[in-house]
Amino acid sequence: MINEKIKHREFFRPFAASVLAEEAEKWFTFSKASPSDAFMLYARKVQKDKLGQIPAVTHYDDTCRVQIVQAEINPSYYGVIRKFFELTGVPLLLNTSLNDREPIVCTPEEVVATCQRIGIQYLVLNEEFIKFN
Repeated sequence: MINEKIKHREFFRPFAASVLAEEAEKWFTFSKASPSDAFMLYARKVQKDKLGQIPAVTHYDDTCRVQIVQAEINPSYYGVIRKFFELTGVPLLLNTSLNDREPIVCTPEEVVATCQRIGIQYLVLNEEFIKFN
């Protein structure tokens, strides 16, 4: 749905997941940890018992491009994921670039304009929660 309605691209193109550091190994397999896990550079296998729970970020080979989020490095983003985890039991959020057939947005004005144009309903921008009509 996100590929079709927001990104306007093929259904099979993968998204990434930003996951709480302390929950990552419960959801993904890590043969060897790497500092690069903070940057969505590796695809990790989704744990078998979690496969059906995160379809938006699971690729056809049951992998996911993973970004590990640590509280001490990115406390705001960590807090958003933590709250989502408390509400849903899922310690991760879908992560993708914010653009639609254009360069990635770089300013708050570009973010708002893109969200309005492509039909995003909600946006958290710094400490502000924005609801679009």
